[in-house]
Amino acid sequence: MQEKITQEEFKNIVHRRQREMFGERYVGANLGTIDAPEWAQIKISEFMHKKQHFLVWCGNKGIGKTHLGSALVDWAIKNFNSYRKHKESDLQKKVRAAMGEEKGDYFDYLKYEIDDDLLMIDDIGRDGWTPFREELLIETVDQRYNSMKPTIFTSNLSRADFEEKYHERIADRLFAKENFIIETMDLISKRQ
Repeated sequence: MQEKITQEEFKNIVHRRQREMFGERYVGANLGTIDAPEWAQIKISEFMHKKQHFLVWCGNKGIGKTHLGSALVDWAIKNFNSYRKHKESDLQKKVRAAMGEEKGDYFDYLKYEIDDDLLMIDDIGRDGWTPFREELLIETVDQRYNSMKPTIFTSNLSRADFEEKYHERIADRLFAKENFIIETMDLISKRQ
């Protein structure tokens, strides 16, 4: 029999996971603290209710994309058996390290890192384009797209940037009509 936990205990669990996944700055983030246009908040809500496909938020730095991921931790705990967040650059480093340690196919390790019920890949393209980064992104997008598992992608790149800089399969799947797309390239950083 599973023991009920108090609201305070649950809040502490959420804060611990926010700290582990996003850092101290994002502890306490919740849906009420997301400062996004109303239409974007509707897209987020629709994604949360559907619990499949992609939520893709493209926008300038400092507008709350990572904050959204932290705000969704309590929802993730309540709705999924497993959830994980990676910065794209950190995922690349983990896969490269695994390639050095093991003499196998790195796709097996990548699959382990991205096979959770809910996944967030933050800051796509922040560190620029390389063939290896593109290969990892293609594989990640393909696996998540084919499984129809809910996935959140954030980037400072616009849809046009993805279409110009990356393999056409990436933009085709990221911006597929069944996904929830938020593009806010005109918002100003809240850090300014």
